[in-house]
Formats: sequence, structure tokens, C-alpha cells
Amino acid sequence: MFVINNEICSQCGECQDICPCGAIEQQPDDSFKIDAEMCSDCAACQSVCPFEAIEEKEDDISCPILKGKNSFEKTYAYLHPMEFTGYAKEELYVYH
Repeated sequence: MFVINNEICSQCGECQDICPCGAIEQQPDDSFKIDAEMCSDCAACQSVCPFEAIEEKEDDISCPILKGKNSFEKTYAYLHPMEFTGYAKEELYVYH
């Protein structure tokens, strides 16, 4: 996940121009913000920023089941059938 440090940003708009997802929006105060939902984490914006104002921020894992797990440990996720539209399984493996 990437964020724009608006204290460093010069509002040049180069990040917005290069973003392939259209995830960077100019705010009413002329600052820029990256929409985390739209962002693909490609880092194109970070590579083009002349002031190094775009920083990578680690996603906070708020799920108590996944906190402290290593990536080789098997974790089960139980989903309500109405919340999952993919495969018709109630039990999924989640690797992180």
C-alpha cells in the first residue's frame, strides 16, 4: 500500500498521470491521495515522483487469527456462504 506524504509533495501531478489504475485523486485542497481500494501496488507512482513523497506503508493486519502467523503455517478461514461468491466451499486455506 502506498501513501503520499503531502508535506513533501509539490502537487506536480506526475504520479496521477502515470497511475495505470486511476487510483490517485486530487483533493479540493490540491493535495493528492491514493485510493487503496483501486491501487494495484505497482509502484509506478513512487518511481516517477521527483520529491520521493510517495511512501510504501505496510498493511495493518487487523485479523486476530492472522497476527503472529508465519507464511508457512496453515490457517483456515470460515466464510458465510452469502459472503463468498467464488468457489462453493465453506472452508478455504489462507496463505499470507
